[in-house]
Amino acid sequence: MIAAVICIAAGVAAAVLFSLLRHGKCDDAGILYPEKGNAAPYSILKTFKKSIPGARDQKLHLKAAKPGKKFNMPGFVKKAARSMPLFHGSGPAVSHEAGLIRYNTYVLTSAEKFKYWLLAAAVLFSVGFLFFKSPYISAFLCGFSFLYPPYKKKDLMTRRKNLLNQQFRDALFSIASSLSSGKSVEGAFRAALDDLKILYDDENALIIKEFELLNRRMDRNETLDRALLDFAERADIEDIKNFADVLIICKNTGGNLIEVVRNASNIINQKIDIKNEMQVVIAEQKFSQKVLNMVPFGLLSMMAAGSPEYMAPLYSLKGHMAMFLVLMLLAASYVISSKITDIEI
Repeated sequence: MIAAVICIAAGVAAAVLFSLLRHGKCDDAGILYPEKGNAAPYSILKTFKKSIPGARDQKLHLKAAKPGKKFNMPGFVKKAARSMPLFHGSGPAVSHEAGLIRYNTYVLTSAEKFKYWLLAAAVLFSVGFLFFKSPYISAFLCGFSFLYPPYKKKDLMTRRKNLLNQQFRDALFSIASSLSSGKSVEGAFRAALDDLKILYDDENALIIKEFELLNRRMDRNETLDRALLDFAERADIEDIKNFADVLIICKNTGGNLIEVVRNASNIINQKIDIKNEMQVVIAEQKFSQKVLNMVPFGLLSMMAAGSPEYMAPLYSLKGHMAMFLVLMLLAASYVISSKITDIEI
């Protein structure tokens, strides 16, 4: 009963915190951007003042900013805002100058933060109760659930960049075909957008959005070189950066654009194929890793359910110390095995 009350109180507190922080966005430079129509309650940062190094030696001047305005926070608050994922606003990571997606960052929405936090809290509470049979220790372990959303954010960011890289490969095939038919470079990028809309049914596909942006910028009399370099910088993908550099050099010096685009698409295609083959090879090892990580929890559950008298000494004070050591070793083994199977090309 007490454990349930603690969990409910923690969930309510987290929900209130998320609802307060969602009214403002903080970029990597530590600048808060309130959403229009809301006055962000920045005084909530005062509750974290004591936990921030150097905060006691500085004056904290925080007030509700006008909606749609921005203000610079003190240096120690900027440091905390960059290090604490809860202070980042909801929605996709964008450039505040032009509202463009930056693929080297990923900002979870408030709903996603709460979902992943709740999932991690449920798993940690179950693991804690299984190892210690104490609702208090289990509730204490739930406090570490805030570490999971940043980990999940990196995973989602990696998936999004891989998806963009695969879609960019398809766009290169279309560009190469248009150049072979005699179209200009700008015309090839415009024709590629029509091909991509046929290839991808979803109009919100990443590559469609990016090519629509490229075409709009060319319609505003911006050069393709500038638009393509901006896309490569935001994507932060080696293949796209290399393609943009080579294309611009060939375009300005009179190189063979058809051969360049064809070679670039072939290289990206080969890299993706090699990566997929490697994923197939290590899929069995990853599955074995997951099974081995779950075996100790399964055995402990079976022994606790089948022979509670035999397991009783493990739930004493000395037993808790031993179980805590075992839990740390299991966590370390999971981290090490995950890094071993994480192979980048």
